[in-house]
Amino acid sequence: MKSQSGTSVIEVLIALAMVSIIIVSIGNVLSSVHARDTSTANRDRALAYAKESLDMVADIQKVSLFPPAVLPANPLHLALVGSAWQLVAGPESLATAPPFDRREIKVENMWRDVNGNLADPGTGSVDSSTKKITATVFWSEGGKAKQLSLSTVLTKQ
Repeated sequence: MKSQSGTSVIEVLIALAMVSIIIVSIGNVLSSVHARDTSTANRDRALAYAKESLDMVADIQKVSLFPPAVLPANPLHLALVGSAWQLVAGPESLATAPPFDRREIKVENMWRDVNGNLADPGTGSVDSSTKKITATVFWSEGGKAKQLSLSTVLTKQ
C-alpha cells in the first residue's frame, strides 16, 4: 500500500508541474499575440496619420504649388492658419495620441534629366513644378523608437 500512495503523490507533483508549464506557455503565447496585435495597430494608425498628411498636402497643392525656387525649411507640419491649411516650420506634436510622438512633413525638389525624366538629386536640373512630399510618423513601442514614412510626388497641374 505504501508504494501506491507514494506513487500517487509523485504523480500529483508531476501533473502539477506539467500544468504549470502549460499555463506559463499559454501566457507567453498570449503575451506575444497581444504585442504583435499592438504593433500592427500602431503601424496601421501611423500609416493613417502619414496618409492624412499627404492627402492634405495634395489638397493644398491644388490651390498653389510651393514657390518654385524657395522651399520652406524642413521638417514641416500642417496647421490651420486663418481658414486655410498651410505648411509651417517644425514637426507636429502628437503627444495627445499616445504612443505617437510627432509627425513631420518633408518637401523636396525633384530633378529632371535632359530627356525630361525624373533624375537623382544633383543630376540634371531642378523641376520647380514637381515636389516629393514625405510624411513621417514617430512613436515608441516596447521601449524602442519606431517610425513610418510615406512619400508621394506632386506635379503642378
